[in-house]
Amino acid sequence: MELNFTKLQGALNDFIFLEGDKLPLADEQIRRLCHRRKGIGADGIVLLSPGEQWTMSIWNGDGSPAGMCGNATRCTALYLDRTGRLRGDRFELNTADGIKEVIIKEQGEVYRVQVDLGPVRWNPEEVPVLFTGHLFLEREIEVNGTTLRVSALSLGNPHCVWFTDDLSDDNINTLGPALENHPLFPDRCNVEFARVLSKSEVQVRVWERGCGETPACGTGAAAVCAAANETGRTGRKILCRMPGGTLEMERIASGRILKTGPAEWSFAGRIAL
Repeated sequence: MELNFTKLQGALNDFIFLEGDKLPLADEQIRRLCHRRKGIGADGIVLLSPGEQWTMSIWNGDGSPAGMCGNATRCTALYLDRTGRLRGDRFELNTADGIKEVIIKEQGEVYRVQVDLGPVRWNPEEVPVLFTGHLFLEREIEVNGTTLRVSALSLGNPHCVWFTDDLSDDNINTLGPALENHPLFPDRCNVEFARVLSKSEVQVRVWERGCGETPACGTGAAAVCAAANETGRTGRKILCRMPGGTLEMERIASGRILKTGPAEWSFAGRIAL
């Protein structure tokens, strides 16, 4: 069996793009294709399915479904535009988290794309996080014998945000997997380590569910924007600086999160499974 594929990346968060009505891959094949040595190499697989609106489905590098991905959404805009599927610079994309409005702000070698990620879900049942209160904001959690104050929220996938000045490799590699698999998160979670630099700028590293650390995470940046603003650390508009690049985030009055950032075509090819 052979597959035509395209690889794209947004802020170095990279994806293998396929087209079709159904993903023709088993979990082991996903893991192999995403492997940096054995396959194409990527953080995940994106399947685009045509219809009244294009539908984006995502799988993490370990074969698990991702739910929603902001960087992949921006890359989808670039893919559809470059392959002649779009008319105009804005469209609606169907995702597991509902319809998202996408606007191409700039074209060129690197596209600049804005995505309306929709409202943040704070309800513990929607995250999900095992908590009986109204919202899990700056709550204490025990991890590896240490007490942390974290916030849990969802943007189509679960996030755990921890504000800290320590963005060291040791912290990421130790606390990242521990928080991802913490018993309070029944579906696991993405973990954001965030250092506030000013009222309009935050430095972030992300440990993603099913991927490990990635250079950037669009919904992770949105989670940091919402949590930072909700706790008074920043205003509504911030620059989220990640190892792979900078994302512009804005929490508008309705509570929705707008994300703007880069998308870039890497290469296309054909691979035998």
